[in-house]
Amino acid sequence: MLENTGILVAGLSGGADSVCLVAVLKEIIEKEQLDIRLLAVHVNHGIRGTEAERDEQFAKQLCRQLSVEYISRRVDVPSVAHQEKLSEEEAGRILRYRIFKEIATQQEKHTGRKVKIAVAHHQNDQAETVLMNLVRGSSLRGICGIRPVRDNIIRPLLCVSRAQIEEYLTLQGLSYVTDSTNEELVYTRNKIRRELIPYLEKNLNPNAVQKLTELADSVLQAEEYIEQQAAGLYEKAVILQPQENPSKPSVKLSVKALVSAPPVLQQYAIRQAIEVAANGAKDIYRVHVGAVQELLEHSVGKCVSLPYGLVAVRGYDEITIARNKTAHLDSRKQCGGIHGGTEQCGSMPQNPADSAVQMPDLLEFEKIWRGKRITIPVNEPVYFTRVNECRKAVAILEQGSLSEIYGNNDYTKLFDYDKIKDNFSFRFRKTADFIRIDRNGTKKTLKKELIDKKVPRQVRDAVLLLAVSDEILWAAGVRRSSAGLVTDSTQRILKISVVMQEDK
Repeated sequence: MLENTGILVAGLSGGADSVCLVAVLKEIIEKEQLDIRLLAVHVNHGIRGTEAERDEQFAKQLCRQLSVEYISRRVDVPSVAHQEKLSEEEAGRILRYRIFKEIATQQEKHTGRKVKIAVAHHQNDQAETVLMNLVRGSSLRGICGIRPVRDNIIRPLLCVSRAQIEEYLTLQGLSYVTDSTNEELVYTRNKIRRELIPYLEKNLNPNAVQKLTELADSVLQAEEYIEQQAAGLYEKAVILQPQENPSKPSVKLSVKALVSAPPVLQQYAIRQAIEVAANGAKDIYRVHVGAVQELLEHSVGKCVSLPYGLVAVRGYDEITIARNKTAHLDSRKQCGGIHGGTEQCGSMPQNPADSAVQMPDLLEFEKIWRGKRITIPVNEPVYFTRVNECRKAVAILEQGSLSEIYGNNDYTKLFDYDKIKDNFSFRFRKTADFIRIDRNGTKKTLKKELIDKKVPRQVRDAVLLLAVSDEILWAAGVRRSSAGLVTDSTQRILKISVVMQEDK
């Protein structure tokens, strides 16, 4: 990790993990007499008031105690989160790494020495990440968890447990601060850390964390081998890349090259194509890759929509992944539906000219229970039963006086958030769709329900659906499922609204 390193930029929040990181790095550099300069960087996010001020002063004092160079930066995470339409947690992470990289670049330019960034992820973080990705549904890449080295970022403590970190700090007589939000079980990762992992260690295997990290190591080896093989397939399959046509960035993949390869390599090559077209890898999941892979079996003109405003279209001999406006689609072949930030084509309405509408630029995601609101850019077409503006609003609410403010109606539905065990999506109907019609969980095909509700044949394909895989939670304006009902024991409520405004 430290090979050819002249300067180390180490993130120092003041928590146990980062305090251990800085202390261990200093100890290694001194004992091994390495020609490495250590810089500790603290980022004040401007979120937790006096607690954040306490953390900054603690980090400064610690560096003085350890004789380590100290740099602090302040950022306004709430403002950036609002402007960039991100959660505060995500905005904070982005800003932290941006600052680390800026300082690294400045140091490298000023000194001419190679700079690496050290962060304090440890074995328990790795186990939490693996478990979180497993229960959410993940590819091998997700089960790999956190990589020890990625580009110029290193994680020296990834092989060390939280208990070992605390033991080291005790032996060294070093104190640390605690982030109060780490105690809030409303966060999924905190639930895994404070409830699931202790349960596994107590009831199944006291070495559960170690075994999960060993799993991640094994899967990483397989992942790296498959990535090497898939890189060759991608080079063979790619017909056009964005830099070849910068005015209309797109990636074109040869169908013949893809179908000649094993499915697992197809998936990796498709993922790489999406990442190249999107100029990023975040928010690209297995469902997106699988949707594009299914196009290999479809006829010309079929399409799926993807994150970042991308659309994948099946041509005669190729699949094109491009920005929606550059896809050159016939109005009868446009994609519709939103697949949890992903979009999945369904059957198109019989009369697209009467039912194709353009989504507004923003999909509102309102975190009422945190008192915060963020907006997520969508800017994708959606199909509904009449010409209008259609906006889907998603909110997570605390159980409370719902009857006073919120309620169910034809275009607003409430669900028990914690009863939805998989990713949900907005889309149009598919052959295998079903809906539960009573509290016993009795299943009924969506087709029969639409017929029984006397929904005209010509608009059945245009009914907007909230779905988890093939199970329909809500057919907007038609019926909601008996699954995920809000009860007295419900703690978090998912509120879904389809808001329509007539054209003026």
